[in-house]
Amino acid sequence: LDVDESDIALPGDREELFAKKILKSSGGDHFTMGGVQSWLEPGTFYEHWKVWYRTPVSDHVRNLWGVVKGGLKKGQYRVNFVENSAAWHDWGLKEKRLVVAQKHGLGNKGAMGALGGICIALAVVEAVVLTASLLAGMRRQKSEVYSV
Repeated sequence: LDVDESDIALPGDREELFAKKILKSSGGDHFTMGGVQSWLEPGTFYEHWKVWYRTPVSDHVRNLWGVVKGGLKKGQYRVNFVENSAAWHDWGLKEKRLVVAQKHGLGNKGAMGALGGICIALAVVEAVVLTASLLAGMRRQKSEVYSV
């Protein structure tokens, strides 16, 4: 299974954030930052570094590792991690997981479902508040009519 690891950073990061600050050397074999040679080298590692450099929006971090061009065909797949870095144990992580998700402009299916649920809950709250306000206004009008 071929996984494409090129161009995995967000377009805004590629074009705005990194392109202005991290420049390729004249030979093109390394980068410079502020005129100083960096330890970063061009290639897939640099793409992964750009993805990991972005601050995650939640405490559950999901960073894109690669893309399967054309998607996966329906079926069963098995993933084997042949080598696991000691850093995972040093960080206190009991396990790591692989998440396979479809690409979408609003995020993955779970994120869209959560956002939709929140919107529906807010709409219900707004409807309850509106109904209570209308009923309270009608009671107030009736009591003013009877007291005249």
